[in-house]
Amino acid sequence: MAYQLPNGSTFDFASGYTPFFPITFVTRAANTIFTAVGHTFTIGQIVMMKSGWWDLDGRAFRVSSVTGNTFTLQGADTTDTKRNAGTNYGTVRGVTSWVQVPQILNLDLTGGEQQFTSYSPSRSGKEVSRPTTKSGSVMTIEVADDKSLPLFATIEAASKTGDIQVQRLTLINSDYIVYASLPSITKTPKLQRDQLMTRTITLALQGDNTRY
Repeated sequence: MAYQLPNGSTFDFASGYTPFFPITFVTRAANTIFTAVGHTFTIGQIVMMKSGWWDLDGRAFRVSSVTGNTFTLQGADTTDTKRNAGTNYGTVRGVTSWVQVPQILNLDLTGGEQQFTSYSPSRSGKEVSRPTTKSGSVMTIEVADDKSLPLFATIEAASKTGDIQVQRLTLINSDYIVYASLPSITKTPKLQRDQLMTRTITLALQGDNTRY
């Protein structure tokens, strides 16, 4: 057992990417092997997926091995053939640079709650519930305002593209969690007497996060 404080954790926002590479073949596994001709990925690089397969779409993963045109993504489990069907494998791009989110005052995550449907069969005397989907998740990061920080320009530019972006939360024990989201940021700082001026970054998460 271990108890840890979040103090010292860092948060990074991807600031550069490779082009998208089309995925031409997939070998199903708990750590799936992908084929993308001409890709430039390296071991340890974080990549982001757009795919017709549920367990890949809108998610970020770490490259664990590379052989020619093939690469393996750690934690990309595609063994469920119902959730991951057809040949719409999608595209993938890699993160090439990061910018740190400094001066974080608070980080909060909302949503992700399990949703249920309830029903009562005609021959039953009780109502039963079954899980359906989970609600969408949104991460909110409050940061101290400083227009000289390159982070703000990076997020503002990224939000205008409408493309899914990648983030990385590094914990104090060196674990890290990667996210894929649609970002936005407030343009005007929040003003409150005798309090720090702050801006709010909002990340609408597009898929499950992955922890390494």
